[in-house]
Amino acid sequence: MTRHNVEISTDGMRREILLDGHDIAHSVTALSFSTEHHCLPVLMLCLRLVDVTTLSSKDTEVLVDDGVAETLKRLGWTPPQEQQP
Repeated sequence: MTRHNVEISTDGMRREILLDGHDIAHSVTALSFSTEHHCLPVLMLCLRLVDVTTLSSKDTEVLVDDGVAETLKRLGWTPPQEQQP
């Protein structure tokens, strides 16, 4: 599991979620934080997708907002190659 530096702050109205120094708050719809004795803390992020459209039982097109894609890349995600129809 890749480890990241995370800082979360809020003034009650606005929030800032820094992932390795980059603000990802615009991509996060919810989060939860848990920690146990002698374990590393775990941060679960819910990220906003733009649209998910089912085309058939085998093909689903998932549209990922640019901000969400950037957040996922910072977490180690490699986007799939674009496929020709």
